[in-house]
Amino acid sequence: MFKIFGSKEKPEIKKLRKKFNKSTKIIRGLDESAQYTIGHYIDIENSYFIDAFSSIDNFMSLPGEIKRYYIDKLSEREEKWSQREPYISLAINLFKSWVIVLTDNNEVLIESFGEELAYFSRKANPL
Repeated sequence: MFKIFGSKEKPEIKKLRKKFNKSTKIIRGLDESAQYTIGHYIDIENSYFIDAFSSIDNFMSLPGEIKRYYIDKLSEREEKWSQREPYISLAINLFKSWVIVLTDNNEVLIESFGEELAYFSRKANPL
């Protein structure tokens, strides 16, 4: 088996990767309506991110405590929606996972998670 992630992957990132992959596999098995909803709310979170930071580079240049604050706010929104609208909560969780690997500078997972987010975004925005 290939060691794409290497032995130096942080335990918390490894756990996050496994949860993200499990979640996206389950979501791909859901009906189109559910995937549309998740994709739509991923797009909304991405819009909030761009409104707040303008770019990934701007976000990455911020101090760690500001990045952590943003991740904590995502967690609060995720929790808020968890009982009322689980698909919205799930979309926020997936986006938050991408922000976490972005903050960790994990290029492999940034790309991998980003591809999954883009897949669901296309469900909400078909050409």
